Amino acid sequence: MPGESSDVGKQGSFFLVYGGWHNRSTWDRVAPLPRHYIRCTQDHAMPLTGQDHMIATMGAAIGGKTTTHTLESNHSPFLSQPDAMSKILVGIGANPGQTRRAGAADSDA
Repeated sequence: MPGESSDVGKQGSFFLVYGGWHNRSTWDRVAPLPRHYIRCTQDHAMPLTGQDHMIATMGAAIGGKTTTHTLESNHSPFLSQPDAMSKILVGIGANPGQTRRAGAADSDA
């Protein structure tokens, strides 16, 4: 289980582990919560393959489902596409536990 040791990053995972995440009970509480990830197709800092790996790694590590949303944007959609980003975030806030799709390219991981 991630967080049980400090070498999580050495296992090829892209997600970060901070102090509170080292506690197994934290993972047990987080796993059932709805997760959403906004994929950015033009992101050169974290290409789609890296984003997809991060989504899959988190799902494999703690279980549950990650609902994905896709924007044709760079690494900072809140700057390059604030309206589209806001629409996704408002939708997540309105229905956090439901699968919501921002466009035809979206999928659930």
